[in-house]
Amino acid sequence: MDTFNALGVDPIKFLLQIFIWFLILGIPAVMATRRVLAYRSGAEVPLWLLFVWLVPLFGAYVTLYIVRAPGTQNA
Repeated sequence: MDTFNALGVDPIKFLLQIFIWFLILGIPAVMATRRVLAYRSGAEVPLWLLFVWLVPLFGAYVTLYIVRAPGTQNA
């Protein structure tokens, strides 16, 4: 905790910000990764995963919208 105080950072606020960023970026990226692994195959998989994880917010949400189960349509 001395490191936080030396840098002038409130530890509770720091942990809360990490948690909120995980909710905004982490959960959609994990969901998109699971969807890509379930519904894509071949050379598409690494490309989709790179897109999801290298374009943090936009990549995950676009992937969740585009990658669907076979036979389902985008609304």
